[in-house]
Order: sequence, then C-alpha cells, then structure tokens
Amino acid sequence: MAGLLRPLCDAIAELLWLTRQNGRSREEIARSGTFNITFERDNPLQLLRISLPASAGLYPEISGSHHRCNIRFLTWKRPGDAADTSRGDVPFMLSCCA
Repeated sequence: MAGLLRPLCDAIAELLWLTRQNGRSREEIARSGTFNITFERDNPLQLLRISLPASAGLYPEISGSHHRCNIRFLTWKRPGDAADTSRGDVPFMLSCCA
C-alpha cells in the first residue's frame, strides 16, 4: 500500500516546495504577541509561512479567512498545561506564498 501512495506524496511535496519558493519573506513584529494581516483581494495566497527561532519557546496559532488572519504567539509549556499568549513583542519572519 505504501508503494501506491509514494507518487502522491512526492507530488504533494513538490507542489509545497514550489509554493514556498514563490513567497516573499519579510521581518515582522507581533506587538504583545499578536499580529494581524489583511490580504489583497486581487492576490490570493495559498500558504503563510512563519519562522522564528526554536529558542524563542513560542509557537504560532493562526486563525482567519481568505481576507485576513490573526497570529498569536503562545508560550510552549508541558503537555496538559494551558498556553498563554506572549506578553512581549515577538520578532518573526513571515512569508506570504501565492
């Protein structure tokens, strides 16, 4: 069965690579751990890519629609503990891939 799915997995990996390569990266700052972005209606996006150092101890939570989205950076804690939004400013790299 795995041999039958391998061509599909390879095709998806190639499409994701092409989509990521089409993105333009820019530095952003999430003030008090929150960042909002509104998208251009004439330029639909396929993928948002967020990069930050693993040493930040944070992970992004993304919610939104095809017109806008909200990114909150949450603190990394032990499993079972509730995550909190970062209180400080969070510098990160944002790539909007069409």
